[in-house]
Amino acid sequence: MENHRVLRAVIAHPNAPRHISVPCLRDLYTFELAGLTLSPAVRLDVRTAAETAILARLPGMSLGERLALARRGSTRIDEALLLDARSDARVLQAALANPRLSEAALARALQSSRASEDLVRTVCRHDSWPLRRSIQIALVRSRHTPLARAVYVAGNLPAGILRELSEYVLPALRIELLKELKRRGTE
Repeated sequence: MENHRVLRAVIAHPNAPRHISVPCLRDLYTFELAGLTLSPAVRLDVRTAAETAILARLPGMSLGERLALARRGSTRIDEALLLDARSDARVLQAALANPRLSEAALARALQSSRASEDLVRTVCRHDSWPLRRSIQIALVRSRHTPLARAVYVAGNLPAGILRELSEYVLPALRIELLKELKRRGTE
């Protein structure tokens, strides 16, 4: 079991018992674990355990490892990198460019209490993410979004969503949302 190729093959085998494959994950390198998380042939419980092992190693990772993981990690790993307080702007940009990052995961990250101002700023400056409805709603709801940007984003949302959002935002933004609804005549 000292050969990593054999170890990966045992872990990835669909008939390998969980009590054997999951403990063996700790012997793999980080990027071997990342490869397992992306393989559709690996059982779901083993992929989830591999993601958990990577997330446990996240605090001790160097910037280069974080960048590489952000570029080619799974959705759950990218979401954790987006919420990590130590994440550099380059890591955030790489995670946003990862094709595996889902809209729902990014919206969850933006609405999380652990979301940073850097994350919100990076998403606001991104080319395509701010164009999506759920991301726009998450940006308006985020306490880190600058007021002017939140008002601009809210201007593109339907009146029903604005009315609903006005109950869950900061008071200064609530006033602006109500002004927008009044301007549209749908108060």
